[in-house]
Amino acid sequence: MKLAETMTTLNFLTNPGGLVTNIQLFEDCLLNAPRISERSEAVHRAARERSGSEILEELSLQQRDLFRLSQEARYNRRGTYVQKPRQVRVPWSASDTAKLLDLIADPLINCSWSTIARIGDFENPRNQQQVRDKARGLKVLYLEGDRVLPPGFDQVVLGQKEKAAIIKCHRNPDRREDDLDEDGQITNNIWVD
Repeated sequence: MKLAETMTTLNFLTNPGGLVTNIQLFEDCLLNAPRISERSEAVHRAARERSGSEILEELSLQQRDLFRLSQEARYNRRGTYVQKPRQVRVPWSASDTAKLLDLIADPLINCSWSTIARIGDFENPRNQQQVRDKARGLKVLYLEGDRVLPPGFDQVVLGQKEKAAIIKCHRNPDRREDDLDEDGQITNNIWVD
């Protein structure tokens, strides 16, 4: 196998500093090829000393164009990632959580997440997804802790992930607000397979 043919079959990796050949793959190709010891050693040494630009020159025009096109696309993708602002998690305060519980209990709102987000007047502005996620998290805490569900929490629908977490604690994720006995004790709270 000629050196030029071997070089065109190699995979190339890139880094911000430029072109770097996959030396291990090249060495494997040379070691598996029939070899004459002195000539193979010279070829092996020469391949390690060659720069990325010399190797790129041996590629056909179409291969070079594809290589450069993939490089440009990669750099463009990286540029869009860098420009996005970093998200910062803002924890819910106790007063915001109490306000959310009151709004969920309000029968006029009927547990509408967009309405709660709009009229909630929280310390930190919240969108409907954040409001719904917090409500789901609260329901999980109430169910896992065997607490009485506050009013309106029958309308907070849990996803599969939340249900699995509750079942893992051997609790019933489908328990309702009115699952109470005449003494006010929780019923229907143990998960049975």
